[in-house]
Amino acid sequence: MKHGVLIAAVLMAGCATADGMRDSEPFFAGKTTHTQQDVASCVALAWSKAGFNLRTEAAADRSSIILAGSTPMGSDMVADIYADGRVTMQRRKAAWAGLDGRLRDQLAACL
Repeated sequence: MKHGVLIAAVLMAGCATADGMRDSEPFFAGKTTHTQQDVASCVALAWSKAGFNLRTEAAADRSSIILAGSTPMGSDMVADIYADGRVTMQRRKAAWAGLDGRLRDQLAACL
């Protein structure tokens, strides 16, 4: 039983959450004059059409599009659109080799 708890603790320590990724340097940072809802809808539509598993979260000051983990390690990428027009995108290191540029470009196209 102790080994199972230790393994679970080690696995959880490596998990990436959207909040945890927000503490890192953004992979992309931009600014928009569109509403946070319009940009969030555009990004969510583009990423879902590309076949990515995502979820959205909305608050008064921020809308977020979170790509669900492709592995058991948690979330892989988060795009935040703030009410003041700031837009950021964070990723789990090396999670999306080759795809993160395309996702960034789709996000930038929505600004």
